[in-house]
Amino acid sequence: MVYPVYRKNSIGNSVYKIETDTKFIEKQRIGSNILIHEVEAKQYPEMLLINEMIECKPNTFFEIEEEEWETFGM
Repeated sequence: MVYPVYRKNSIGNSVYKIETDTKFIEKQRIGSNILIHEVEAKQYPEMLLINEMIECKPNTFFEIEEEEWETFGM
């Protein structure tokens, strides 16, 4: 896998930049605000979440381009 990879959730209120198989950055829209979360997976459920994002779990995560990540919330 070549990192980073970019994903969006099915609701469209969060985008993800997956930097490694154990680390990602989330931009989350709440109202008119954008929150940024940096997550480093240390527990198994977090590792599963990253794997689901990478694999684009059906009806949950979708592949996006870097440009959509960069412009999210602007």
